Amino acid sequence: VQAEKRVEAIKKITMKDKNLRDRLYKESIDNTSSSPIKTNFPDGDEENSKKLSMNDTSNEIESNKFRTSRRNTLLILNQNHISEHELLLESNSSDASLMQNAAHFVKYASYIYLKLRNTVVETFLSGSEGSCFTRPLDTLFRREFNLADIGLEKTSLCYMNLVNGIIATPYAIMVDDEVNKVVIVVRGTRSLEDLVMDLQFIPFSLEKVGNVCGFEGKGHWCHQGFLTRSKWIYNDIQKNQTLKTLYSDRSPFKDFPLVLCGHSLGAGVASILALMLRSKFPSLKCFAYEVPGCIFDEDLCKKTEEFIVSFVRNDDLVPRLSHHNFET
Repeated sequence: VQAEKRVEAIKKITMKDKNLRDRLYKESIDNTSSSPIKTNFPDGDEENSKKLSMNDTSNEIESNKFRTSRRNTLLILNQNHISEHELLLESNSSDASLMQNAAHFVKYASYIYLKLRNTVVETFLSGSEGSCFTRPLDTLFRREFNLADIGLEKTSLCYMNLVNGIIATPYAIMVDDEVNKVVIVVRGTRSLEDLVMDLQFIPFSLEKVGNVCGFEGKGHWCHQGFLTRSKWIYNDIQKNQTLKTLYSDRSPFKDFPLVLCGHSLGAGVASILALMLRSKFPSLKCFAYEVPGCIFDEDLCKKTEEFIVSFVRNDDLVPRLSHHNFET
């Protein structure tokens, strides 16, 4: 019913100004304008907040000039203004590189559910139901505990915590020699405990966490349950010292960029963890696959676009969930 009402609201807007969509689209592909598009809604429609996805079907963008220098855009209608967001374009070299990396690291976000865990338990832990796989710190520089059996031929496992509780969440630290990256991957929802934390979506202040981790958290908010899991991983990383050793002065991996990734709950936790670690690893990148839509407040989302990239598949429900959605 709510969806039908929103569709009718969009129709109502376009009926009042039948040229609105065409005008916005024309402005969105105007190569001479680099500033966000802003306009006022017709009187009485300020309460409507909708998204318009503009597909580039115009003959004007068939030229190489537009295809290589101008990305497609997504126009977001927010009460009384419209903001423009660029979409990834395959013919843009930097975007193509980003998508290649995303395709590479999505394997980690997938394999941590079962493949990686089974390899750790059955092979590295010799079938025992241990809660954690650790290596002596002085052996981390060796290319050992290779993950070729699950399709990661040039990846070595350095650490994996298998504990899954209300606060604890499975994650792993690996070295990927194929792309020269250190990877932290967080598992998504797979247990009842995970579902409990998924539902702890009430916004929680980041002020205290920011003071500890070295970022400005005052006035910013995030998903309470995912923050709890992120703090647990952050503390566990400090405790096991695997990451600290991999980036020590004597490490052959000290110049490898840090990458965080995860799917669903794992994407949300990885995103918050990336924010917490960025003061120590300024070049880190986070790939969040099907991340829930209630991780950060809107302003913080914009500030983290530089290092967090989210991927949403078609009309998946999870990335569209938020505290506001549940409350209304």
